[in-house]
Amino acid sequence: MHLNKSAKIVLGIITFLPLLFTISILGFIIFNFFSMFFSQEPQIPMMLFSYLSYILPYLFVIILLTLGLFVFYIVHLIQNSFLDTEKRILWIVVVFLLYGFAIPIYWYIHIWKRNTAEAIKADELTNKHYEPGTQSQEF
Repeated sequence: MHLNKSAKIVLGIITFLPLLFTISILGFIIFNFFSMFFSQEPQIPMMLFSYLSYILPYLFVIILLTLGLFVFYIVHLIQNSFLDTEKRILWIVVVFLLYGFAIPIYWYIHIWKRNTAEAIKADELTNKHYEPGTQSQEF
């Protein structure tokens, strides 16, 4: 899958949005909780739920964006001819388990820096792995 530079930039911005959205929602919730907790005025218990009307549409957009990016990156991982089978499986597992942190790293290494010496150098960090049937002579 070949992307031009402007598509890579747009994809990079969209890739970082779910992480930024999640941090902003957590900040919003924590700020409102502490402002109600330390307020001198008595708060109505339903005031806690009134903020959901602001958060739910925002959260819905984050969920749709995250699902779309997840599908895109899994398809990109499967079609990436620069990864061998072991690395492809490793990336799929890492993306599945650590989505918010793994996707920006994958974008930077395999989409933004694709075919450059820097990408090859970054990818060589995982080249030293155990091969079944071979033994290391280092003790």
